[in-house]
Amino acid sequence: MEKRILVSTIECWSSFNSATTASTFMSLFNNWDIENLASIYFRDDIPSSKQCCYYFELSENAIIKSHFNPMIKTGTLYDNSNIVISEKNQKQINESKKVYQKFSVKRNYLMLWIRELLWFTGKWRSKELDEFLDMYKPEIIIFGMEGYRYFNRVNRYIIRRTGARAIGFFWDDNFTYLQRKKTPGFLINRYLQRKSLKKTASLCDAFFAISPKTKKEADNFFGINCEIITKPVDCESLGSCEIETNDPISVVYTGNLKIGRLDALRVISDVLINNPELEKKFEFKIYSSTVIPENTINHFSKSIHFCGSVPAYEVSYIQEKANVLLLLEDITGDNQKIARLSFSTKITDYLAKGKCIIAVANETVASTEYLKQNNCALCVSTSDEIKACFRSLLEDKDLMKRMGTAALSVAKKNHSREVIENRLYEVLERL
Repeated sequence: MEKRILVSTIECWSSFNSATTASTFMSLFNNWDIENLASIYFRDDIPSSKQCCYYFELSENAIIKSHFNPMIKTGTLYDNSNIVISEKNQKQINESKKVYQKFSVKRNYLMLWIRELLWFTGKWRSKELDEFLDMYKPEIIIFGMEGYRYFNRVNRYIIRRTGARAIGFFWDDNFTYLQRKKTPGFLINRYLQRKSLKKTASLCDAFFAISPKTKKEADNFFGINCEIITKPVDCESLGSCEIETNDPISVVYTGNLKIGRLDALRVISDVLINNPELEKKFEFKIYSSTVIPENTINHFSKSIHFCGSVPAYEVSYIQEKANVLLLLEDITGDNQKIARLSFSTKITDYLAKGKCIIAVANETVASTEYLKQNNCALCVSTSDEIKACFRSLLEDKDLMKRMGTAALSVAKKNHSREVIENRLYEVLERL
């Protein structure tokens, strides 16, 4: 297959971050011809992956600055062969990331609308963007069906300018009214998001969904038929790292602690603190880039250790050395609605390790629903269920092994590279 693919993502393709939508695309197209793969992204960053022949950055920071200086260049083309991260570039990138992190923490609907306005009136439709599209001539563009209207607008422009076939990928609930409490801000924003997504969907030739639950709801709302595509795993290495059960039992979590995940971890902590006999038998290692204040950490169980962030290439090794892998979603507040159609990139990685998985999440969340249906994880959502789960692991010496075997079986059956790539290539061939 020699079709030229353009993948559009919010984040930059990076070898150092395994928890982004970009990482899913990196894995999906791991075996694709480099000369027929390009990326366009919207965060200020420089790619560290060599998978694409070209990377085009639409700088959000430059878009904002273009309002004050129309001579600002908003688009930058990177050639695979000459990507260089200078000290100056790195400084600019770090400054942009700090601004974005502050925005993420403090954002509200007013800030979101201001951002959309800045993009709408900014100079993103540039000579540099047109030259890149005219030079590369993509035949197929693939992108996430995001809630960001500016992102959808740019993708529609690319489709129309290039005449490329388009594939929209659903991996979050960006289109129902079930995600949050029905405040005026949410209702207005969601109405605009739905309108933007419907307009974008009308230009798409095919659709992917990250889970069965996501597919069902997207199919019903948009009147489409999604193919289920997840992050693939390489079967030749599956289940190769079996280690003896540690004492205390080693439990590992890798990923961010946003949208209520820290609160779910706090529930686990309370169970451990209130049951000293369990606290002695388990050791939790939390690897996350989410910054947790020291005074917050001090209130957690002494069995829970916050280990900070690690590069993507270390994550797999850390997971392999664990006895149990932990999945967290909000179980205490409204944030559980945000993740209701999400299917974390870490799930297929977890399954592939052949380890026992504990999923602390509401049973209505897509990931939990999938894990329960396939009986490949211990799914809990209350303090009592968490306590019972820990005791079962201590009392039933074979439970971890049985759950690990079940997880590995599901990984091979539903998420192996061969299975996912065949499904992906079949759709691309039809286009």
